[in-house]
Amino acid sequence: MNIKRIIGIILVLVGLFFLGYGFYGVGEMSKYRKKIDKTTGFIPNETARDVVGGELHAKVDEYNMPVALCFIGGVVLVVIGGATLYYGRKK
Repeated sequence: MNIKRIIGIILVLVGLFFLGYGFYGVGEMSKYRKKIDKTTGFIPNETARDVVGGELHAKVDEYNMPVALCFIGGVVLVVIGGATLYYGRKK
């Protein structure tokens, strides 16, 4: 097996790891948003509930960009790795 194929396999595996981590991040953020909504539902004043819930949702939303970058990076690495595998094969 030549070095280009090995590099292609490694890039595909790392890309798949990033995609999996992105899906994990989306699931965790969704879980914590639901938990925030359930927990702040006990606050009697609607204005206070909106303020507290908004602050907590903002903290969770800080992770939107890193998760999006995991998706983008994962797709790019899978495509580059696949192209490297395809063009690195023996002729």
